Formats: sequence, structure tokens, C-alpha cells
Amino acid sequence: MMQQGDGQGLVPLLAKATFEGSNEPKPQGTRGGTGQQSTWAQRVGSAVLYCAASLLITLSNKIVLTSFDFPSAELLGLCQLAATVAVLTLGRLLKVVRVPPLSGAVLRVAWPLPCLFLANLLFGLAGTKSLSLPIFIALRRFTIVMTMLAEVVLLRTMSMAKMLAGRVGLTAWRRRSTWLGLMLVVMVLLVCLQFYSEPTYLRIFNLVPPKSHSSNLIGKDNRNQDKVHASSYSAKVEVSTPYVEGNEVQRNYEEEQRAANAYFNMPSRDDIYNRRQQTQETEKSKSGTTTTLSSTTTKNLNNSMTLTVKSFNTTGNLINTAASITVSSPTATKKHTNNQTASLTTKVITATQRSKKEPDYLEQQGITRVALNPKNPYIPPHRLVHFDLKGAPPKMTYLLQLLPIFKQLGATGVLLEWEDMFPFKGPLASVAALNHYTEEEVIQLLTKCKELGLEVIPLVQTFGHLEFVLKIEQFSNLRELPDIPQALCPSKNSSFKMVTKLLHQVYELHSKVTRPRYIHIGCDEVFTMGECDLCRKKARDDVFLDHVAKVAGFVRSQFNATPIIWDDMLRHLMPDQLRKIGDLVEPMVWVYAENVYHFVQTSVWDKYASSFPTAWTASAFKGAFGETINVPNAKRHLENNLRWLEVMTNENRKFRGGFSGIVITGWQRYDHFATLCELLPSGLPSLALDMLATSRGYFNQSLRSPLDSAMNCPASSRHMVSLDRDAFLWERFSSCAFPGAAVFRVMSRLENLERDTEEFLLLVRKKKAWLTDYNVRHNFTTPLRLNELMQDHSRLQHSALSVSKQARDALSEVFDQHTVGEWLEQKMQPLLEVLERVGADSTALRRRIFWPVRPLPQGPALRKFGIDLH
Repeated sequence: MMQQGDGQGLVPLLAKATFEGSNEPKPQGTRGGTGQQSTWAQRVGSAVLYCAASLLITLSNKIVLTSFDFPSAELLGLCQLAATVAVLTLGRLLKVVRVPPLSGAVLRVAWPLPCLFLANLLFGLAGTKSLSLPIFIALRRFTIVMTMLAEVVLLRTMSMAKMLAGRVGLTAWRRRSTWLGLMLVVMVLLVCLQFYSEPTYLRIFNLVPPKSHSSNLIGKDNRNQDKVHASSYSAKVEVSTPYVEGNEVQRNYEEEQRAANAYFNMPSRDDIYNRRQQTQETEKSKSGTTTTLSSTTTKNLNNSMTLTVKSFNTTGNLINTAASITVSSPTATKKHTNNQTASLTTKVITATQRSKKEPDYLEQQGITRVALNPKNPYIPPHRLVHFDLKGAPPKMTYLLQLLPIFKQLGATGVLLEWEDMFPFKGPLASVAALNHYTEEEVIQLLTKCKELGLEVIPLVQTFGHLEFVLKIEQFSNLRELPDIPQALCPSKNSSFKMVTKLLHQVYELHSKVTRPRYIHIGCDEVFTMGECDLCRKKARDDVFLDHVAKVAGFVRSQFNATPIIWDDMLRHLMPDQLRKIGDLVEPMVWVYAENVYHFVQTSVWDKYASSFPTAWTASAFKGAFGETINVPNAKRHLENNLRWLEVMTNENRKFRGGFSGIVITGWQRYDHFATLCELLPSGLPSLALDMLATSRGYFNQSLRSPLDSAMNCPASSRHMVSLDRDAFLWERFSSCAFPGAAVFRVMSRLENLERDTEEFLLLVRKKKAWLTDYNVRHNFTTPLRLNELMQDHSRLQHSALSVSKQARDALSEVFDQHTVGEWLEQKMQPLLEVLERVGADSTALRRRIFWPVRPLPQGPALRKFGIDLH
């Protein structure tokens, strides 16, 4: 401890004030009460020890909060406080440190210290995540100095205030309640400063500052535009009244609904700021003169329009008719000088209709308007989840855990694409993967589906995407092109025999539990068709249709099941061609992008409806927007599914039997030879949103409760999702405990690691000029610059090793060791190797202490490309 006579430190000042307010004897320049004076070396050693401990704590906090993404800085601070109290208590018991006993006098003197420390904790530790480590350390050191100065000033100010108060007789300064009140005021001010900004304030309390709103009656003309506003206490009206030839009034439903929703729907706390910006941009985009009308008065102008306002209840029934409002338009030309009126009836949205409208909620999520009606939604009869099992089979125990969740979310069945994971036998035994499912596991899965009432549709490719069969030498003679194992040659009889054996074995094993009513026979993306000598004798379309008709006829006659095929090979065909298979198959129309009509136009739907009595549709929850991504973009996939609901609502009545259902696909690979894309556990949050939307016919905040229940999420979340800022659902589902949640969380760390590593490599290899390939090749650089460039290398290398081990453990709960090893080799090994290579290059460059003069010798690399400088 520093001596009291020093007079220039926080500790002696506090000690002096403490003992002045207590009855205990004062230590006279002693350490630990032993009477032994502290030496200069002991004091310096204490300061150095404090600095080292502070630095280690800072680094530990940064690693825990940023690298390991610990969610609560406050909890971390409380844990550190508890550890400090425990250490001091132990030290006091061992008589290593001396702590004055807790008393009222000590509290009255020392209370500013915990207040300042708490403020430092709230503003410092909580901001650690948002700052880089160098900036944070600098600010932390500056904060400590300022805290010490503030403590000295505050303690001295308190002493002076007490002295003056005693002299003038103000005894209130000596009261404990006075100081407690001041402390409370300071804390309230600190909290207010922290949450001062309006967007944060609104997010915390879910409030909207009051604003004046008015309804719009928009008059539009080819030559001019005018706005006439009418506002009332009970209703908001927005209609469009374009001035056209003959003074005909046309109603703009889209503008009416947008204005009504903007007025009544309360946005969620996470989206108010974005919503306000959108509203301001919309208001700026509108031009013209604005005239405000009250609910009881009108302005009579030369040209008028009579507006009859009617109110409807939630079922659409008329409940009252308001007085008519006469609105004038000053833009009449000489051709229309006579007073002309037009009667327009509009729906008024009253206070009883303030329930959240689904289009508005979706717009807040960044999804453009989707024409769905939550009150009368279209719900597909069948809603199936697609299991793509090729080459990366989840453990059967994991699949059995998922089925009840799918049922709870609204699924009615599953589409099982076994590919090489099916236990083929006999002549097809060589097709099955070495880690394929056993017959007992297949029976176990099918039995569980039957118990839950989930219909099972097996998918067996019979034309294209037969790589898992055609890659084998035994079946290579069936290829359409000898060097490409993508599609078989349908003109060979042996090809049809092989296909029927595939279908037979899958059907027989499924039938041991439940006979399939449908069998999906694939037939999509037949890239190599009509290329061999046999197939060139016929038109390509006839080759395709003849093979489909032959396989479909076999399925119907042998299994009494309905064949389903993907539709992409049918879209260009004419109706008379489609009728050849119209009574044999049911097409499954698949589009995974947001704009469904861009890929399948209305004319295609008309053509399908005239050729097939019914059809299926297929959306996606993963495996559609990138061959190597780790987690699906839930926002894009949700919009894809909502667009499908919109399309099915519009096109359903065209088919005699309507739509049969929708399949939400989740691809594990883009084809048999591709590397893994999003794994099944990574896509479960996206699937949950999509299945809820398709099984309800809409998507809004009313689905939060079933979503949290199915995904085992805590009830602390106050909002559904915030897709506009959390498109991958990291924030929303990071605390949930659904099967495979650990894998989902690992992917979040991997995303951050990949981004940081990419930025690091771009910096050291491209942007900076001391660790490029040229520097490495010629062993020519300066160690000073290398030290600067390699500051983040150790952290990234440590993070890569940590993520690899965490991923191994999490994936092992879901997949077998082969899939875990494949994923680690594809995702983690490249990161580890590139970081190791950079480290090795840096180490080799540092060994050199003497460097040659320029010019450096020209290497032979250019000569092998035929570029010779001599």
C-alpha cells in the first residue's frame, strides 16, 4: 500500500477518508498491519502486476465476448465481480490482504467507487464486442486514468461539501438518504444516456412517437396530379381517382391498402427505423398539391367528385354508410368545364380492423408485397419435407427426432430421396454407398412416419441424375455419352431393366410398412439426351416423352401407384405433346427463386392445366442459392414459399383437381459429385418458417408461439423474426434447443471466421507489399512490416482450430464419421492450411538478416510460359 504522506493516489486518499469516518486506528505507513514499510521495488512490482492482470483481463474479455460470441457482457462482469469478492475474502482469511470491516462509515465514504465501476462496466465491457482489440485497449487505459481522476475529484469534493455543510448548518449532506438519492439520480442519468437514441428507445419499449396522420385522396391525371386529403377520428381512406377521358373514376386498390396499413399497423420494435425511412421515401415520391379536408366539411370547387364512404366489418359485410364527401379537382381543362360528379365507394378500415395485416409485416421484413389473405388463406392439401440423403446421411436417431417436429409445424408427409443410401442388394449391391442405411433402419423410419400420420413418397431417379449408378464400371455401358455419367440412354433395353430393378427394390421395402400411393421418378435436368447414335434417330422431345411414358406405365401397372415427375423438361413442350403423358404422371413444378412467374409463366400454367388434371409444386428451404454456403438465407427461402402460395392461389382453379400439394425441398448437394452445401441441421430454422407459412397460408407475428414451441426456443423473444437484419436467423435461433442446434451455432462462428480470414489474406497477400508471393519467392522483405501484418494471424489460427474441434463434436451427434470427416476436409482444412502457409512464409522471411542489392534475379517461372526477357 502507498504511504499516506504521498497524498497523490486513490488508495491513500480512500484509506484516509475511510479511517477518518471510522473508529479504527490508522495504519502509519504500514503494509498488512505488520508495521513493515513497503519498499520502492515492492510498490513498482505491485503496479506491474496490476498492469499485467488488467491486460490479461482485457484480452480474456475480448476473446470471450467476440471470438466465442458470449451473449451477455453483464453476466461476464458479474462473474468477475463475484470472483474478485471470493479472492479478497480468501486473502483476508489467510491474512494476505487487509480489508476494513463493512460498516456504515465505510459505505458513506466509498459509495462513489462502486457507482463509477458499474458505469465503467456498462459502457466499457458492453462495448467490447463492437471495438477492435487495439482501440479497445487504448480506450480501456484512458478510461482507467479518467476514472481515477474522477474518483479523486469526487472524494475531495465530498469532503469539502461536508465541511461547508457543517459550517453553514446544512446537516442534510451528512444524511445517508441524501447520498443514496444522489447515487440513484446519477444511475438514472447514466441509463438515460445509454438509451438516448430514438431507435434504441423504441426497440426497448416498443413505442412509437405520436405523429399526425391524414388520409389521402389522390387524384392523378396524365397531365397533372393533385392530392386531396380527408381525415377523421375513426377511419382512414386512401383512394386513387385518375382524371381520364370522360371523367371516369378508377380505384387504385394497392394505394388504398398501403395507406391504411401504414396508418393502423404498429410495426415491431426492430423495424420502426426502416419503416420510417420507407414512409418518408414514399411521401417524397408523390407530387402535387395537398388540400386537407375535415371529416365534416368539404371545399366546393368547379369540378367535383362525390365520394360515398362505407364501412365494413371484418367479414366484409356493410355495417354503415357515412355522409358523402364532395371533392373537387382544379385540373379540369376547357374540354371538361361542366360540373361532373362521380360516385366512388371505398372500404374504410376502422379501429376493429387493426389486427396486423400479413403484407405489411412481410414488407417490414424486406419482402415485397405478397397477395395473401390471412382470413381466407389457401393451404396446400399436402405439405411434404424433402430428405436429400445422397452421400451425407444423418444418423437414423437424428431423423427420428425431426419427424415429430415436422408434424408439429404442419407437415403431412416426407419425400425420401435415398439415392446411394438405400440398401440395394443383388445386382444393384455395388450401387449402395459403404455407409448406407440398413433395412432395419429404413423400416424404423417408415414406421415412425406411419405412427405420426406422415405420408411417405419415395424418389427414385430414372433418367437424369443417375450418377450414383452410371459412375460404376458395371453400368457404364448404359450412359448416353461414354465419358459423362449423368443420364442413361433410354434407347437401350438394359437401361429400362436397370430402372425397373431400382424401383422394385425401393417399392418392396417401403411396402413392408405402407404401400406408397405415389412414386417420384425424377426425370429432371436430363442434360445429355438424344446424343448417342440410337437416340439421334428420334426427336429429342420424343425420346424424353417415350421414356417417361414407359417408366410411368410400369409404375402404374406394377405398383398401382401414381408417378410424379419434375416439370423442367416439360415447360417448352406443346399441349398436344404433353397429352401423351397427361393421364400417366403428375408434374411437380419446381422454382426455388423468389419470382416464380418469371420461370413458369401464366401460359405454362394454362398449358399444364389443359394437359394434367392436377399438379404439385416444389419450393426450397436450403440448397438453392449457392453450392458451398453453410447456412441458407431464410429470408429468400421464405419469400420463395410465400410466392408459391400466391401462385397456387391464382392457378389452383385452372386444374380440374386443383393442386395436390407442395414439397419443400432441402438439397444436400447439387449433384452426386458436388461437395456438401448446407447441412440439414443448418437449414432447420429456415424450414420451420417455410413449413409454418405453407401450412397456415400466411406468415405474420401470430405464428411466433408455434414456432418457439416446435423449435424449443425460450419465451424471452418478443418478436417473430427480423429477416431484414437477420436473414440467416443467427440472432433469432442461437438460443434455441432444437435437434442439431449446436451445428447451427457452429456455422455462425464459421461464417465469422471465413470472413475474417478472407480479409486477412486479402490484406497480407494483395493489399500490402511485404508478404506477397513475390516477397516469398525472393525471400525479400522487412521484418518490421511483417510484425505489423501478422498481428491477427495467431488469433485466426487459434479460432480455426477451436471451430474445427467444436464442429467435429457437434457434427458427430448428427452424422457418421465419414460425413463429419468430409465436411471438415471441405470447410476447415483449407482455412487451417492457408493460415499455416502464411505463418510458415512469415517465419522463413524473418530468418534472413542480410539482403542482396537490386535488381533481384529473375526466376524461371516466366520462362515456362514462353515469356523470356533475354
